[in-house]
Amino acid sequence: MSEVIMVFDPSFESSIIDGASAALNAAGVRLRRVAAGEDFEMGSDVVAVVVSARIRDEIKKIASAVRVGSNSILLIATVTPGEVESVAGLWACGVDGVALEDPNLGADILLRMHLANAKGPEASMRLRQLERENRDMLALMRLSEGVTSAKSADEVLQGMVQLWREICPGAYLAYWERERGGDWQLIAELAAGAVVLNSGRRERHLAAGEPRAPERGPVHACERVEAPATRPHFLRWAPSWKAAASTTAGAAALLSLRSAGATPGKLVLGDTSVEPTPLLEREPVLRSLASLLGAALVRAAHHEQVRQAYQQLKTTQRQLVHAEKFAAMGLLSAEVAHEINNPASFVISNLSVLEEYTEAVVEYVEEAGRLTMSRAPMVGLELQALHERLDLKYILGDLHHLLERSLGGMHRIHQIVHDLRLMAHEGPHEPGWVGLPQLVDGALTLVRHDASRRAELCVELQDTPAVYTDANRLSQVVLNLVINALQSIEIGHPEANQVTIDAVVDEPGDRLDLRISDTGSGISDEDMALIFEPFFTTKKPGKGTGLGLSISRDLVRSLGGELRVSSQLGVGTTMTIELPIRSPTFKKPDRMGESGTFDMPSSDEIELARMRWRNAAGVQE
Repeated sequence: MSEVIMVFDPSFESSIIDGASAALNAAGVRLRRVAAGEDFEMGSDVVAVVVSARIRDEIKKIASAVRVGSNSILLIATVTPGEVESVAGLWACGVDGVALEDPNLGADILLRMHLANAKGPEASMRLRQLERENRDMLALMRLSEGVTSAKSADEVLQGMVQLWREICPGAYLAYWERERGGDWQLIAELAAGAVVLNSGRRERHLAAGEPRAPERGPVHACERVEAPATRPHFLRWAPSWKAAASTTAGAAALLSLRSAGATPGKLVLGDTSVEPTPLLEREPVLRSLASLLGAALVRAAHHEQVRQAYQQLKTTQRQLVHAEKFAAMGLLSAEVAHEINNPASFVISNLSVLEEYTEAVVEYVEEAGRLTMSRAPMVGLELQALHERLDLKYILGDLHHLLERSLGGMHRIHQIVHDLRLMAHEGPHEPGWVGLPQLVDGALTLVRHDASRRAELCVELQDTPAVYTDANRLSQVVLNLVINALQSIEIGHPEANQVTIDAVVDEPGDRLDLRISDTGSGISDEDMALIFEPFFTTKKPGKGTGLGLSISRDLVRSLGGELRVSSQLGVGTTMTIELPIRSPTFKKPDRMGESGTFDMPSSDEIELARMRWRNAAGVQE
């Protein structure tokens, strides 16, 4: 009775061994089980030895014993579908074939024994074909594991190209994708061992008159091609076939990939050798391959979508972090502005009172001098000499100018605080009729010092109509755009540069363009496409967050308008705020009102401060 020895390891499923034993017993063949590492004798009845591929050292040792003992003993290695990557080196170990560890293992062993015992060249050829087909099938199974872990379409195609090159000595592969317009582009091609992968999906269209994708057709259609070099229709899909094939021999298959959710594709698989792989004759296998590849491409596309969504989420999170920082800074600015505003108002009131007192003192000194000279000339001369020695005339004149400049400086501080409070204001935005000259002047208050070193500020807003909008948001946009315009101009030549703010009303009179133009460095074409992207900035680290223009555009859109840009590198940039005169974003007001107004101290407040000062100084009325 013939005998088959099965050398198994602990991972070998006992049910598979039991099934193989039953199939062999039914055919009159006995199965002897040997655990890995055990010594065993191979008698004259042994016709085959089956060894798990996981114990590679055992395979080499058994192969040596089989070759020394008898050439009629078959050596078969077994693998599981998940271990097909280990197949590549098995033939180098001396095995005669590879079989899968599945319920058909017993039948597979019997078939190989039958072909090995058959006589004549036809049986030997069939055995060789079976072994090659089995080897190629096992190699093809590795594609499933490879594409499962692929994270991009390029990785899927690279895995397919590499695998097909291992299977076929004269491997040829071409993969096409159809564009939305109907044209096809060649994505990857393998020919004569060289691989061209069109990474990034750059367009490479078919020439005029070449085939377009059929709109309808069977899913994963398979067209087998014999003598491909003589088929003009096929060669349109295999542009390098003739260059790779030395003869008209070979075989190929043209597969249509139409997985749901994937870009329609065409896959050309071919073998230019005289004896092409038997896989090209098995249409069901090729259809399964097309289905697997299509599913892998869909999965890769979904992975890319998830990756992009994750990146967008991270960007949004960074925006939220920045927004929280800005919100904290806004609250801090509002608090600081409030704390500064009270003493600033008090100082303005006191300086106004002091200016009046100074005028009274100057008038008293001048009148006392005249009276003294007329009634007591000698005393008057002495006082005049004292005046000249102390340079009292200059002091009295300069005192007026000092108070005037101090009061002007405090008014500027008061205006800056007002603008900071306006910019930091949070809460419900109340729209109103906004005068653009006043709003722009308020925004420019914060940048006049920096502007004096960079450019001349030119405001041309005469006869500009008021717009019904939110002054807080609009002033924030204007300030940001003016700052950007100034920062595009180098410090040192303010007389040679200009930042111009003007407005143009459209013909119907319902929209207005507020333009902020500069003579700065301009914006390149590459940067122009990115300037509104969050966190994009061309400034040095620490000089900008890259959120200014993005936030400004969002604010303008919230006002019912749009922010546009035109620029020429080396010439300058114009930012245009397009606004409706009365935005439909806001409801029609019940009464006319203003948005974002702020009053300076009233005369009553000044008088109250004067009284407090007099009481503190003990001055009697």
